[in-house]
Amino acid sequence: MSEMIQNPSERLDALNIFCRQLIEGGNGKQLVAQYKPYIDTVTPIEAMLVLDRLLADGMPLQLVKQNTGKIINLFYKSIHATQWAKPGEGHFITYLMRENREVEKIMDGMKHINKLLFKCRPDELASYA
Repeated sequence: MSEMIQNPSERLDALNIFCRQLIEGGNGKQLVAQYKPYIDTVTPIEAMLVLDRLLADGMPLQLVKQNTGKIINLFYKSIHATQWAKPGEGHFITYLMRENREVEKIMDGMKHINKLLFKCRPDELASYA
């Protein structure tokens, strides 16, 4: 099985089958157990390629969108563990990363407002305006 895990084409095929079956309502626990070697070693690029391939193979966009969170959650540990060389100062990705951190700060500051909005009845919101 280790040879199959190392072959990029077969890896993508296996990950594609896993995701397709998961989206189509297959038994999640069984699928995760069966494809664990692939899930545990998936790379960020492979994750995006698999999602792209589902769309290219004709799976409806809405269906892929609805299940992307579930798929990425299953791949999270492996994706998060991936080592990458952060771009240097002056690279456009550095600026995008800084911008994302600032947006995260704004969103964190808005959490209490969201909690209030979703806990209140519409008639109670008027008192906060």
